[in-house]
Amino acid sequence: MLASGTHHTTCEQQRMARLISMVVWQGMWIPKCDPIDGSFMPEQCDNMNQCFCVDKETGTVDESTKMLGHVDCSSSSSSSDEVKVVEREEQTAIETTTRAQTKCEQMRAIRMISFVIWKGMWTPNCDAEGKFLPEQCDNTLIEEHCFCVDAITGEVDESTKMLGHVDCIASTSNDAPVSKIAVETKRSATLCQKMKSERMTSPTIWKGMWFPNFI
Repeated sequence: MLASGTHHTTCEQQRMARLISMVVWQGMWIPKCDPIDGSFMPEQCDNMNQCFCVDKETGTVDESTKMLGHVDCSSSSSSSDEVKVVEREEQTAIETTTRAQTKCEQMRAIRMISFVIWKGMWTPNCDAEGKFLPEQCDNTLIEEHCFCVDAITGEVDESTKMLGHVDCIASTSNDAPVSKIAVETKRSATLCQKMKSERMTSPTIWKGMWFPNFI
């Protein structure tokens, strides 16, 4: 989530650039950022379902941690030389590499390589079993909307769609989803924010083009 009224972090800037990029390559990854401070999440995954650990501030990939499926990056913050990788039994590894892709994984792969991008498009985040994570968010740059989805089908629960992150654990227990965004961020976008959004999504780039920064 990009916090309104703050400067974008390296992770947020890189995420925005890749979400609107018309160029897609094998092994491309769209950064997942910490919703609180905007830093890189320790674990990232590319469009080939390979995951790896990265530096929280710079996003530098630790190539030694790359593996098919999820990787445990919990120890990378305490030691740059020793990263604890999730141990897998040989049979489990074989099943992971040979099993058919789930609907979430198929949908994610298609959207990661798609040259067609539209406002409100969302690229699924899948768990280790290939199921949809309960919360998903779209690619709106200024006012990112999040919502809850069905873990198997990915069907969106429209009643949970809101500005900012939504508590999908509460929504599954028939409680109202909880917004983590302050009420004041729901105001209409300013001229600066609108201009920045338009230029970030524009297919036309010209010499001297600039992107507004707002405070």
